[in-house]
Amino acid sequence: MILEDSLVKIGRLLGLCFGEAGAKIIGENITLDGSGDDFNPLISGTKSLSIFGFCDIRGFEEVNEVLQQNIMTFVNQIAEVVHTNVDKFGGANNKNLGAAFLFIWKFDEEDIDHAGEEPAFIDQRGPSIVAEMAILGYVKCIAKINQYNHILEYSENQKIQKVIPNFKVNMGFGLHVGWAIEGAIGSLFKIDASYLSPNVNIAARLEAATR
Repeated sequence: MILEDSLVKIGRLLGLCFGEAGAKIIGENITLDGSGDDFNPLISGTKSLSIFGFCDIRGFEEVNEVLQQNIMTFVNQIAEVVHTNVDKFGGANNKNLGAAFLFIWKFDEEDIDHAGEEPAFIDQRGPSIVAEMAILGYVKCIAKINQYNHILEYSENQKIQKVIPNFKVNMGFGLHVGWAIEGAIGSLFKIDASYLSPNVNIAARLEAATR
């Protein structure tokens, strides 16, 4: 029973580390061939179509200087909002980057044709629903950030107001659809499940361009 309980806890912690979007990627790099190596970092990635969502906390550097040790509470309160609402609408968290977050909305493989050089949609209906869900997830994030009292209280923080007059918690969002190479990046010392593509960068640039 102790061993079983420990394995469940380890599995839960790995899920927290890699997230839903990364669990499958990391699993493909785990070797079970008896070679003695538990992880193979030299496996090619796979090309897939996804929606990439990037969001960022505005004015983070100034808030960080004011809150100091409490900045972790601030970020995690916002992370709880965006993670919960993105998950509720079919997305998965891929990376937490301090003040920024990267989310993935995966399309059903049955809706994608991999026969050509670039993956393409067979039918637009399924992917359109995923796209609508991504937009709804972000709209819900904006609504909840402007609704929850424990987040609205930061607009009443006098120290923050001195640095940023009329401050309130505000976030920027970018969404883009396209291909990316998904795979594990790192070495035997540290690995991350990641998506590499100009399309991922476009999602981040859209967020930055709309400030």
